[in-house]
Amino acid sequence: MFESQSTNSRTIDSEGIVSILPRRQSIILALCVVLFATLTSLGAFAASTSSRAPVGGASPDGAARQPQATETEPVSRSPADPATTAGHERGSEDPARPVIEKVEPAEVTRGADVTVSGSGFPPSREQIEIRLDEHKIVPREVDPNGKWFTFVAPTRSSEQDGAEATRKDASRADTDISRLGSYRVSVFVATAVKKDAPTSWVPAGGRAHRLRILPDTEGQLELIAIHPTVSYPGNKDGVSVMGSGFSREHTDNIPVIDGRELPVCKRSDCSKCSDGEVCVTVVSGRQLQLSNVPRDELLGPRELRIRVGDSLSNPIPVTFSRVDKRVPLWGAAVFVCCVVVAIVLMASRTTKLVSGETLSRWGALFFDKETQSYSVGMLQLYLWWSAAIFGYVYLTVARSLVQGNLDLAPLPDRLPGIVMISSSTSVLAIGITSVRGPKGAGGIKPSLLDFVTVGGLVAAERVQFLIWTVIGVTSFFLLVVLHDPARIQDLPEIPEGFLYLMGISSFGYLGGKFARKSGPVIESVDVAPPNTPPQSGPPQSPQSIELRIRGRNLSRDAGVYLDDELAKLARGTRPETPEMDDREPNGEYAKLLSLRIETADPQWPTRPHEITVRNPDGQVAVGRVVPRGNVS
Repeated sequence: MFESQSTNSRTIDSEGIVSILPRRQSIILALCVVLFATLTSLGAFAASTSSRAPVGGASPDGAARQPQATETEPVSRSPADPATTAGHERGSEDPARPVIEKVEPAEVTRGADVTVSGSGFPPSREQIEIRLDEHKIVPREVDPNGKWFTFVAPTRSSEQDGAEATRKDASRADTDISRLGSYRVSVFVATAVKKDAPTSWVPAGGRAHRLRILPDTEGQLELIAIHPTVSYPGNKDGVSVMGSGFSREHTDNIPVIDGRELPVCKRSDCSKCSDGEVCVTVVSGRQLQLSNVPRDELLGPRELRIRVGDSLSNPIPVTFSRVDKRVPLWGAAVFVCCVVVAIVLMASRTTKLVSGETLSRWGALFFDKETQSYSVGMLQLYLWWSAAIFGYVYLTVARSLVQGNLDLAPLPDRLPGIVMISSSTSVLAIGITSVRGPKGAGGIKPSLLDFVTVGGLVAAERVQFLIWTVIGVTSFFLLVVLHDPARIQDLPEIPEGFLYLMGISSFGYLGGKFARKSGPVIESVDVAPPNTPPQSGPPQSPQSIELRIRGRNLSRDAGVYLDDELAKLARGTRPETPEMDDREPNGEYAKLLSLRIETADPQWPTRPHEITVRNPDGQVAVGRVVPRGNVS
């Protein structure tokens, strides 16, 4: 029964288990499925996370992985720690992607250090390449933890960036960084330290980073002066620009002429600069030397500025001449000489003197036939006209060829006035001579003394007139010549007071000419005219000779001198005036003076002699006695 009960019990239990088992299996099976799906999801999540960055946890081989240093929590490890070394080697097979977070400072001068911060940078300098726009720069120092690296802003366009760069770095560095301003900072990293290793661009966190290179200057950029103000052909030294705010790097100082920037030579040796490139030499922070300026495109007056970075200086005038500085001077002088030579060539060749000689062409310019002497009125007329022509040609050539202004030069207000005074003086002098008669002829030949004398007497009014003429003309010439051809805009202004003075001087000259009596002028001297029968028999002792002096303004009371000795009149005779000068309104003078002299020399009539007629007022005229045998 016991057995029967036990059997029944097991049977009952078996039936209960059988009836209950299907429900438990379903629950267990569902739990297993859920657990499997959960583990599968966790595995996929872990796999995706490990592909982006190494995390702490179990490695596939069961070894514990060392935690990596992050941006915000750097982990300091000892190089001798085997776990650290192993972890770095495994991490290098799958490195973190580098990212740029900051570039500071954002504005630097040349030669200053720049720090690039971020994460994931390679620990070797050879694996990092910085680019400022398209220009390559090598790093100077790299953080072994990959958190930052530094580089040096270029100091010269011709120098390698970074004083500690190796020869291998120099081959990778760009040496053509010369301009100031803003550059975009880009970083490229290589996967390995070897040639031709693949590189990848490093993104910037948030936005692109820029670096502005500023000039190393002191004070505000300003131009004060330039020397010389005119650049002539052949000027190898160029021009010096004085001011403030210039950069110590010569390529930073860019010349700007009339809004046009000129290319600057990147070499410090000007002899190696190519044509069209301006060589800028920094003498100091306050002086620049500009040479090799392309002149052909900048002829004439210009405005020069200097740009340093984003700063532009004030303008300062400078002139680039087409010709040498001496061209206006020589051009004006040659022009005046050509005019004078043309007038001389047109002068009469038949101007004869009382002596029978022919006057030179140059002397004919100043010769007054009425007085048989040089005229101071003609001299001052030629001088003032020559000065005016010279000055105007000088001004025109300077403005056209040096300054580049192709136009007619203006005349000063008072220059026509003084030329008019000069011309009027000459005209009035001729009129007074025709009315009052000529002055005394003086010597037998015209001489320079004629400009200050009247009939051999020094005349004060002629002296002052000549002096003021010479002073005025000489001053005008000097003021014109001393003007810089590149700066002259007008002829020297003649002071109003000087204009009055010249008028007074001319009035004094004309007044003296009008007030003084006319003087003697000898046209010819004859001995024994053909209608006088020659004497027969032996000559009388002393011999009596008749002289006939023909001319103008010959006084009956005039003293006659033969060969500088007073003529001895024949006994009982006196000078006669058979023909009066009808041009003399007072009837005081004759045009023919006849006198008989005595001489003991029988050959006297056959030799030439010098005769002087001195009127009572002291004016003289000198002539030559024509020998009897030469009378036709």
